Amino acid sequence: MNSKLSAAVFCAAILVAVPSAANAARSATEAEKAAVSAVYETAPECSKVVVSERSDRYARWHFAISEGCEPTADGFGIARRDDAGRWRNVYQASEGSDACPTTPLPTEVGVELRACSRPSRHLYITNFATGRALFKPRRLPHGAHSFLGPLRWRGWDRSVATASGFLDYSDRTASFKYPIRLRASRVRFCGARRIYTRLTLRFVRSADRRRVPHFEGRLGTLECPG
Repeated sequence: MNSKLSAAVFCAAILVAVPSAANAARSATEAEKAAVSAVYETAPECSKVVVSERSDRYARWHFAISEGCEPTADGFGIARRDDAGRWRNVYQASEGSDACPTTPLPTEVGVELRACSRPSRHLYITNFATGRALFKPRRLPHGAHSFLGPLRWRGWDRSVATASGFLDYSDRTASFKYPIRLRASRVRFCGARRIYTRLTLRFVRSADRRRVPHFEGRLGTLECPG
C-alpha cells in the first residue's frame, strides 16, 4: 500500500472513531410549524419553529420579525406534543438563563432548544460585601469590624458543607479571635448557578459563646450574586 493511500485509510479510521457532534434541533415540518404557531396564536409565516432531535415531542417557538408580521410576544415558548398529537404550551421565558431543573423541561432537551441552562457543576456562596460568587472561600466578611477565616471546608458541593476557622474581630475597644465552625446549606438556583443561601456560625468553645452570644447563629439569608 503506498504512503498516500495509507494516510487516507488512517484519516478515515480517525473520522469513524470520533463520535459525532451532539444533535441540534431541526427545522419543523410545515404541519408542525402550523400546529405550534397556533398554540401561540401566530401565523406560521410569522413564526420560527424548531423541533428537538432528542425528543420530537418538544418544539421551540419564537416570533420571526419580517415585513407584514407584527410582534405578538417577547421571548420564546416551548410546546409539547401529547400522545394524541396535540401541541400545548409548557414553558415561556424571555431568555434561556434559568437552570433546566427549575423548568418543566428535560435538561438535555432544554439545553438543545436553548430554553434553559445546564446547572453549574460546582456550588458557590455569595460574598455579601462584594456581591461576588465564591468557590470554597478561604475568607468571608462578617461585619464592619470582623471577618471569618482562614476557613477549611469539608463536603463542599454537597447539600451541606462545613468549615472550621476563626471569627476575627477588632475595633477600638476590643479585639479577639475565636475558633468557630460554619455550616453552609439551603442550596438554591441563581440562574443556572447553584448557591448556598444559608450560613450558620457556631463557637467551638462554650466560653466564647457566653462572651459574645449575639455573634452565634444564622448569618442572615445570602442573596444571589450581583
